[in-house]
Amino acid sequence: MAIKFLQDIDVDGEVQGTSLDINGNADISGDLTTTSVYLNDTDTRLLEGTGNALRISTSTGYIDIGSMNGGWIHFQGNKPYYFNQQLSMDADLEPYSTAGARNLGASDKIWNHVYAKGYFIDSTEVIDASRNITGVTLTGTRLDICGNADLSGNLTLSGSV
Repeated sequence: MAIKFLQDIDVDGEVQGTSLDINGNADISGDLTTTSVYLNDTDTRLLEGTGNALRISTSTGYIDIGSMNGGWIHFQGNKPYYFNQQLSMDADLEPYSTAGARNLGASDKIWNHVYAKGYFIDSTEVIDASRNITGVTLTGTRLDICGNADLSGNLTLSGSV
């Protein structure tokens, strides 16, 4: 199998040319230095990305993975991210910046239910653990109450009732 490189290969200080033929297993002791490596064909390439990250580049896009500064591990690319399996976390999930709006979901891609300690949020209401609707602000819409309703706090109505 021949591995093609874009520039000369340097193995332990010796230039080896722009290709490396490997038949069977390869054991390279020392450093192997090159600016990029193509895997299988020229559609998948490994190279240095932004801030010394590892860039995985394909014919449809790229992702940079690495510590691009002293404070964070980064996943940066030129496409939205898609995970085809459940995503579990053992830490907080928060916006990087508070500048501008940050949303969880979109008008055409809503979460059916969100569970949080003491609260259940579905696509139409916020309900606390005792099944009280809380924190709902309605502007320019209507509020339908079916059955009994206990209201506490301030209730401001404008327009016709």
